[in-house]
This record gives sequence, structure tokens and C-alpha cells, in this order.
Amino acid sequence: MAECMADIHEREALLSCSINRDESKHKYVPKRQIPVDRCFAVYFIFLFLGIASLLPWNFFITAKTYFQYKLRNTTAPDVSYNNPASMTELQLLLLSYLEIASTVSNLICLCFTAMFVRYISLKKRVVLSLSVIILLFAVTTILVDINSDEWQTAFFGVTIASAAAINGATAVMTGSVFGLVCRFPPMYTQSVMTGQAVGGTFAALASIFSLLGSGTVSESAFGYFMTATTVCAIALVAYALLYYLDFSKYYITETDDSHLNAHHNDGPVSTEHLGHIEFYTAIIKKIWRQGIGVCAVFTVTLSVFPAVCSTIRSENYQQGDPWSDKYFIPVICYLFFNLGDWIGRPISGWIQQPSYRHQNVLLLLCLFRVILVPLLMFCDAEPRTLPVWFRNDAFPIALIIILGLTNGYFGTLNMMYAPQRVPLGQAEGAGVLMSLMLTLGLALGSGFSALLIKLL
Repeated sequence: MAECMADIHEREALLSCSINRDESKHKYVPKRQIPVDRCFAVYFIFLFLGIASLLPWNFFITAKTYFQYKLRNTTAPDVSYNNPASMTELQLLLLSYLEIASTVSNLICLCFTAMFVRYISLKKRVVLSLSVIILLFAVTTILVDINSDEWQTAFFGVTIASAAAINGATAVMTGSVFGLVCRFPPMYTQSVMTGQAVGGTFAALASIFSLLGSGTVSESAFGYFMTATTVCAIALVAYALLYYLDFSKYYITETDDSHLNAHHNDGPVSTEHLGHIEFYTAIIKKIWRQGIGVCAVFTVTLSVFPAVCSTIRSENYQQGDPWSDKYFIPVICYLFFNLGDWIGRPISGWIQQPSYRHQNVLLLLCLFRVILVPLLMFCDAEPRTLPVWFRNDAFPIALIIILGLTNGYFGTLNMMYAPQRVPLGQAEGAGVLMSLMLTLGLALGSGFSALLIKLL
């Protein structure tokens, strides 16, 4: 603990009074005073980057109605395309395959980001990845107006491949943004995490509003995906602004010198002096509890959301009923989860319990969330072979809200605490590693979700 506190003091000293080496005199001289984040402009830019980092994934999983229509049984009436009794195999497998393909791609690309974080500039990684996301979302938007009834299997494959590519690019962007934001004070990490929850809520609301519209499923989906394309384009512009604001320029450029000055134990932690293994091993020794914690949080969440949660139907389900047939899943599953997630993330900035010192307690609470998996499995999810224990709609509503709240709260606490446990010179590496562990949790959770769907 003494070593951890020493690292924190070192980090705070670097943040409050960074130093610069005068090569001609071989001594250190004070740097300029830290600028002010005027009107919280940088905070809101990171919030928006957080929105863009999860928006692609959220738009894919909340467009379930559109994909169900595209993959429907074309020999049955169109009105029954989302009837559980007449769903095709492709409809039933879509969300699980989307989760697996997307999170595996996410994990692989994030591993490459960790490997090349010291060789490919941050700016190139973010700009290229956002450009790929925008291009692929534009293609997804175009596919909406193309009749795919005669090649549904091919459309299924294209959708899975597109989601995997988009999420791979998103992984590079997210890992890079987390690496960057860890150079800033902890509240900016919380802003990225909150932005991710805002993106999920925005996607859920967009899906509901598209259903409320008078247009067809395809027309609603076109506007839906076009919105996602526009948001990602705005995120690219917002990222560029970071290089023009004094506050963000200070942390982007001035803290680069800390890689030369930060020390770990008896030697420098400069990325120029340490290899990959030594560099990341030094970080892992300090943040492994936070890494396992955030991995556990998202493993539990992705094992049941959205694959299991989106199959839970109302106790008063009637085909064609506006609430139970059309709006129940978008509202109860997607909107309530994302609202809970959104509420939980900013709360972590105000109420930090367990505290920074009680990292073992935090880890145990993250692991204890696994109890939510069997509870949700025994709600009235369709189709099923398991018995139903909780038929009343109050049970899935409460469980999904708790799932979202704890996901946002515990996930953000881990992401905030981790960079505080390392010297500033290791902050970007800590951010990338935490993003990697978060993505590993997504991959594990998506794998378990396919198994849980089969157990239903």
C-alpha cells in the first residue's frame, strides 16, 4: 500500500507541477501553469468520444426489429416477422452471432492496439478508425433499401462481417481514447464512460422513435443508421478540436515528457527503455484487480444483455398489441438497461464506494454480479425449455435496471481507479490495458450468451 500511495503522490506531483529537462544544463525547470478547461469543453469532447465509441455496437443490437424483418420467413405474412413462434433460425441466432463476431474482432484489434501503441501515433489511430466506421456505416445504410429476400443467408453474413469490422475499428478508437484520457485527471475518464452510456440510451431512444414513426421498418432503419453515421462524423471533428484547446494540448503534449521523467522502483518506465513485456508487466502488477473487476462486470452483462434480455416477453403478451408486442422489448430491455447504465456511471464520480483503498471489496462486488444471470434466465424468455419462476413484468424490469446500474457504476469505478495506481508515464499503457480487459469481458460474455440462449 505504501508503494501505491507513493505512486499516487508521484502522479499528483507530475500533474500539478510537471517538469521539463533542459538538455544544455542537465537540470529540471518548471513548466507553465496548467490551463483551465473553459466551459468544460474538453470534458464534453471526451463525453462525445465516449458516445461514439459504443454507438456503433448499440445501434446494431437495438436495430433488432429491422434485422428480424430482413431475416423473416418470407413465406409467412409480414406482420408475423417478430412472432417468436414463427422465427427463422437466422433471426434466433443473429444477436448471439453479432456479439461473438463483434467482440472477438474487438478483442483482436485491441490487442494490436496495445502492441503498436508506441509505434503508431494516437492521432493516426483515432482518425483512421473513425474513418473506417463512417464508411462501413454508410454501406450499412445503403443496404437498408436493397431487397435481400432472395439472399438472406448472404445478407446475414454481410451483416456479421460488417459488424465485426466496425467493432474492430471501434476497438482501436476506444483503446486509443482511453489511453489518451488516462493522461488527464480522473473525471475525464468518467466522462468517456458516461458518454458510452449516453450513446446506448441515445440508440435505444432512436429505435423507439423509429417505431413510433409512420414509415416502414426499412424507412425507419435508414434514418436510424444515417444518424449513427452522422454522429461518428461529428466525433471525428470533436477529436480534432482537442489539438486546438489549451487545456487538452497541455495534457497531450506536456505529459509526453513525463515518459522521460517518470520512474518505477529503481529505473525509468520510459517506453524507449522498456520492451513490451517489461512495460506492461510493471503496469499489470499495480492494476490487476481493476482489470479483473472490469472484465467480470462486462462478462456478466454481455452474457445476458441483449441476447437473453431481448427474448423476455410481457406476461400479457398478445400478437399485434402495441405495448406487449411492439414496445416492450425496446423499452424494457434496451432503454431501461441503458438508462440504468447512464445513471450508474456519473454517480461513480460523486460517490466512490468501495473507495480507492478497498480494491479487494470492489473486486468481490464485481464478481457477485453473476447472481443476475440465473435470475434473468428464469424470467419468461422465449423460446424456452427451462421453468419460469418470474412471470410478473416487475421482475425483469427491476433486474434489467439493476444490471444496468451496477454495470455503469462498478465498471466506471474500475476504469477511474486503475490509472491512479500508476505513474503518469504508464498512464496511457494502463488505459489501453483496461480497455483490453473490458473488451475481453465483452468477448467472454458474448460467448456465454450463445450458450445461455441454447439452455433456454
